[in-house]
Amino acid sequence: MSKQDEQRLLVKIATLYYSEGMKQAEIATSLHLSQSFVSRAITRCVKERVVKISVIQPPNMFMGLEAAIRARQSAINFMFY
Repeated sequence: MSKQDEQRLLVKIATLYYSEGMKQAEIATSLHLSQSFVSRAITRCVKERVVKISVIQPPNMFMGLEAAIRARQSAINFMFY
């Protein structure tokens, strides 16, 4: 399989999985592939940045601030033990 064909297959699998909401087994059946191949392809898509996953925080959530507070609290606890 050429590099271009391989890339095309990765994009197709990622589209079916993430955009169309198909299960890995369904993708494997429809493309005549093994489910393990599809699973590895999905992992590879994320690793090679074919797919970008992002988390959208609601305006009232402050995950970065919470992490900073937890880190500071851990440092304070460490100093007293």
